[in-house]
Amino acid sequence: MPAMSGPVPDPPESLPPPSFAAELGRALFPGASGLDPAALARIACTYNETLRRAGTTPNSVLWQNRASQVLRFRKLLKVLGDDAARPGLVVNDLGCGYGALFDHIRRKKFLKGGRYIGIDLSPDMVAAARLRHRKDQRATFVCAAEATEDADYSFASGTFGLMMEETYPAWEAYVRDCLRQLAARSRHGMAFNMLDRRGTDARHTLYYADPADYLEFCREELGAQVTILDTYTPYDFTILCRFDGRTPPAGRAAPRTLRWWNRWLPWPG
Repeated sequence: MPAMSGPVPDPPESLPPPSFAAELGRALFPGASGLDPAALARIACTYNETLRRAGTTPNSVLWQNRASQVLRFRKLLKVLGDDAARPGLVVNDLGCGYGALFDHIRRKKFLKGGRYIGIDLSPDMVAAARLRHRKDQRATFVCAAEATEDADYSFASGTFGLMMEETYPAWEAYVRDCLRQLAARSRHGMAFNMLDRRGTDARHTLYYADPADYLEFCREELGAQVTILDTYTPYDFTILCRFDGRTPPAGRAAPRTLRWWNRWLPWPG
């Protein structure tokens, strides 16, 4: 070992104090695993701000417009299959925002006598959702980083796109942890969408996933019957997972070349 020159500094009495974002993240999401609490807090604060600017509109949750948002909801709901006609289902909505999915499904037959649990990182989004749907006792909204109750089906629409300054490996590990936990909370199935890495866009704040990787992950690690839907838009894809042995509606995963709009907010189409 080389000799040190000069006086040896005294060891610090304590570690540097944690950042405010880290403390806020631990307070908001105790026990959350997989990602730095500070990162979760930064994402939560970002959506607090988009809500302040755009109100309870699709733009506040980074969708271009209502039509774009509803298109994704319709694709996610295909995972229900025949259960779409069965009353009394319980559903989770991870990354619920202000509760737009509940708006879309509240008159559906499967939610008659059923329950909806919306989960979101943003305290302001959760407060807005509770206010917006306060008269419907079927809807519950919680501020958390993961599903807190078991459900028949779980959904995540636009939930994994905004990764801020996180690295791809860290964010991908977090996303997979979320999907494992969501699958464990889902009796019959789950569905989620992601921005598609096969496009040409490369905004550093957004996460673009490889569909083939997530097809394999859902089949091999989650043990799901899996279908991909990727022809409804050139911007993202939807994966439908069934855990009860039934096969989701037919889809496809054909390679293609895509062109993206070069915008930061909101998400493309």
